[in-house]
Amino acid sequence: MNPTGENNQENENTSESNEKEKVIIHENPGENVAMTSEPELKEKPEEVNKIIEEMPELTKEKEVEEKNKVIEEQKDKYLRLLAEFDNFKKRKEEEKINLLKSANEKLLKEFLTVLDSFDQAFLNIDEKTKNESVTKGLELIHKQVENFITKHHIEPIEAVGTKFDPHVHNAVMEEDSDKYEPGVVTKELQKGYLFHGKVLRPTMAIVSKEK
Repeated sequence: MNPTGENNQENENTSESNEKEKVIIHENPGENVAMTSEPELKEKPEEVNKIIEEMPELTKEKEVEEKNKVIEEQKDKYLRLLAEFDNFKKRKEEEKINLLKSANEKLLKEFLTVLDSFDQAFLNIDEKTKNESVTKGLELIHKQVENFITKHHIEPIEAVGTKFDPHVHNAVMEEDSDKYEPGVVTKELQKGYLFHGKVLRPTMAIVSKEK
């Protein structure tokens, strides 16, 4: 027997077997790739389907958000308009009140001249005629006029003996005074009045001057 020949034969068989295996491996080179990538291909359609299914829900949520945004904007706009209208009403009401007050002031200022005439008439009444019926009638009318102006929130401004106040007094002249210190109203030439706390007519006054 030839041992060398047998070994050579075995080596040839082994080599052929290896070549077959190599051929088998290379005959289907895509099998291994297909086996590993097939699950991935199966998963991708499911993910796509899931996204497609979720799209309508996302669209609805977006629509709801947009609608809510529009509603809030309209609500805010409505509230602003309501506030502006309320302020407009208040301004108009104030203008109306101020207009009425202004009209009343003009009327009352003219009415005060009548009261001035009564005051002047009483100053000129002689002591001897004070008890006559005419004088008593004048006193009654004068009292009614005073009640009228009081009812309409008109009040006289205190002047004589008070410190001169340019906001309510109108100094027409100064004079020396032993009775009052400087800067005090000594005489009242025309009575001043307030209307609702506002100067309707300042007092025409004489003020004591510095010595």
